[in-house]
Amino acid sequence: MRRALLALTAALLLAGCFGGPPPGPEWRLRAADASQRYYHAMLAGDRQRAASNLARALEAASRSDDLTVLARVHLGRAAMHLALLRDPDLARSDELLELAGDPALHAYRRFLAGQPGARDADRLPPGLGLPARRLRADKPRALAEAVQAIGEPRRRLVAAAVAHRRYPRKRAFTDIAVDAASQEGWRAVLLAWLPVQAEAAERAGESAEAAAIRDRLRWLRDPVAGRPGAG
Repeated sequence: MRRALLALTAALLLAGCFGGPPPGPEWRLRAADASQRYYHAMLAGDRQRAASNLARALEAASRSDDLTVLARVHLGRAAMHLALLRDPDLARSDELLELAGDPALHAYRRFLAGQPGARDADRLPPGLGLPARRLRADKPRALAEAVQAIGEPRRRLVAAAVAHRRYPRKRAFTDIAVDAASQEGWRAVLLAWLPVQAEAAERAGESAEAAAIRDRLRWLRDPVAGRPGAG
C-alpha cells in the first residue's frame, strides 16, 4: 500500500514539473508553488527572484523524508539550466534519486541527459514519451516533429534543449526553442538561444537572416536604443 501511494505521489509531482501544483499537504504545495515561481523567474531572467524561490522550494521539500519531492526540485533546476543552454549538472542529484528510488524520477533524469531507457517513455510527463522514443531511435527529423507537437511551452522548450544537446547542428530544435520563448516572453531564453540561431543561419549561408537575428538580439539587450554590446 505504501509503495503504491509513493508511486502515485511521485507521478503527480513529476507530471506537475511544468504544470500546476499537485494536491497534498502544505509543505508539498509550498514546494510546488515555489518551484513554479522559480521556473518563471529563470526563463524571464530575474536571477534574484529565481534564487529566492529555488531556496524556498528546497526548504519546503526538505521538511519530509519523502525525497521524491526534493528530487523533483533538483530535476526542475537541471531542466531550467538546460533550457538556458547551461550545464545541468545532473550528477549532483544522483545520490538523491537513488535514495528516492522512484522509476519516474530516474526516467526523467535520463531524458534530461538525452539518454532515455527502453521503458522510460511511459514513465515520463505527458508529451515527452514520443520524443524519448525518437531519441532512442536516433531519428532527428521525427524527433523535431515530436518536440514541436508538445503542447506545454516549458516542456517543449526543455525537450528542444535536450534534443539540441544531442544534435547541436540541427537548426529545427533552435527554432522551436526561440519560437516558444518569443511567444511566452522568456527574455533570458531568447538571449541564450538567438546567438545559436544566428550561427545556424550563417552555417546555412543565410547571412541576411543571421544579421536580422542579431539585430533583434541587439534590441532585446538594449530595448531603449538598441546599442551594440548592451546588456
